[in-house]
Amino acid sequence: MADFCFGTARRGVSHLTAVIGWLVVAFPLLVFPEVVWPWGRHVVVVFAVVSLAVASKVATGLGSVRYLVAGLSLAILIGWAIAADRQTVLTHFSGAALGLLLMVTVALYGRTSARLVQTATIFLLLGFSALAVGLTGTQELTNKMVFLELIQQLPVLSVYVPGLNSAGIVNANALGGTALLVVPLGTALMLLPFHEGHRYIGCRVLGLLTTALGVLIVIATQSRAVWMAAWLMVLVGSARLPPPGKWRLLGPVVVFVIPMMLLVLPSESVIIDRFDRPIDRFVNSSGGAEPLAGDTTTLGRVLRAGQRSISDRSHIWGQGVDHVRSSPWFGIGLNEFRHVAQPPPGGNPQAHAHNIFLQLALDIGFLGLLVYMSLLAYLLVRADQAAHGPDVTVLRIGAAAGLSVAAAHFFGIGDAIALGARVGFFQWFASGLVLAAWRIQMPTTT
Repeated sequence: MADFCFGTARRGVSHLTAVIGWLVVAFPLLVFPEVVWPWGRHVVVVFAVVSLAVASKVATGLGSVRYLVAGLSLAILIGWAIAADRQTVLTHFSGAALGLLLMVTVALYGRTSARLVQTATIFLLLGFSALAVGLTGTQELTNKMVFLELIQQLPVLSVYVPGLNSAGIVNANALGGTALLVVPLGTALMLLPFHEGHRYIGCRVLGLLTTALGVLIVIATQSRAVWMAAWLMVLVGSARLPPPGKWRLLGPVVVFVIPMMLLVLPSESVIIDRFDRPIDRFVNSSGGAEPLAGDTTTLGRVLRAGQRSISDRSHIWGQGVDHVRSSPWFGIGLNEFRHVAQPPPGGNPQAHAHNIFLQLALDIGFLGLLVYMSLLAYLLVRADQAAHGPDVTVLRIGAAAGLSVAAAHFFGIGDAIALGARVGFFQWFASGLVLAAWRIQMPTTT
């Protein structure tokens, strides 16, 4: 483990220090490249290209994953180069470069249990801040929320962040996706081993607060993509994670009992009736779905409310497939789909293809998708190995980080955290935590 980077440990530390320094310098420019437009866009390109090169070079200290990092870096570079308007896709190009750089830096820095906890704490501090700011800046959330009066009464604060829409409103689905990425690690820090005494008390408090806020947001979004992803997270977590035996019962309870409650509860129930009000308004509005005969359960009414959503997505997916066919190997360019896609009839312009795998095929083609899927499989296998290692602290952080990575793709079944999107920052951060935890648990294999 001492020889963790290039050559000797001393040289490895010096290289890592340089990489961290570059990350700190490049971070604000790659997250918010709009602050230097239009005069500084060439500077952003240089920073992004250098970051991809640094990530590929530094990844040589991580074993075989270096080939996947180099391959994905090349695919990202090609995706930016073939885009029709390189300036408009620069935010995703810089975001993707930052993501890979962050992943390898976190993987190399977190080489001990103490450092892994420190890095996970930084993740949660950033995550809690993003959730808190997003909650106050999400108008859609307060409009959709019907059974938490406190949320309805919160004022909507405009979040004028570079790159956000001109009104400063945060997208509710994006906020829910962020919560899915943050909650697993919040839970992991909240449940750090208690035999450590007061050593991790601050981490536990932060984990508790972040988890509570994240769960609140997941519920409040009323997003089918977010709820389905959360449901799958519980299912996979209960099947693969190693908690004490009695806790394994939690998974089946959540996975099967809640859908059964929706199936059998009558829609005249007071709570369910309040939940159904926005559904009624939706389905009875122009363009809404027609009422279903004999529909007396909440599940039926929820499914009915989703009919138009499915129709819109089918329209978007069809266009996405057509564009992939036009350029299957390298895609049509990073974030290019939003400029060529036609909105559904009566709908709004779409930012992505509403499926992460289709969006990746559009962004970087089948060749890039193959590299990405290989990296994803690699990370999930390493997370599973870390979750069954000897160090309990590392076990929980590694397993939670793996669940965060999986959550991004569960969410991506019906929505998408596009390659290079700002929300994806947490996905790549969690990927680095997975690699770091695995290297601690399996030192002889690195």
